[in-house]
Amino acid sequence: MLDEAHADLLRLLRRLPAARLSDRIGDLREASLGTGISCAVMLAGLAQHNAYHGGQIAILKRALAAQRAKGTA
Repeated sequence: MLDEAHADLLRLLRRLPAARLSDRIGDLREASLGTGISCAVMLAGLAQHNAYHGGQIAILKRALAAQRAKGTA
């Protein structure tokens, strides 16, 4: 599902004119809905979010590999 979501996002971005990156998502700032910010800010936040979780997964994989090497997992 994650791969599909990324593919969908890339398809949408390819069609998005650069001039629309400054468009606001919604009128009022409501953090829980992600509204009130520009498309560019939303995309930057999405990239940061994905990088953060990718790092968490890498740390967990490394820890699991270390446990397996010791024979404790």
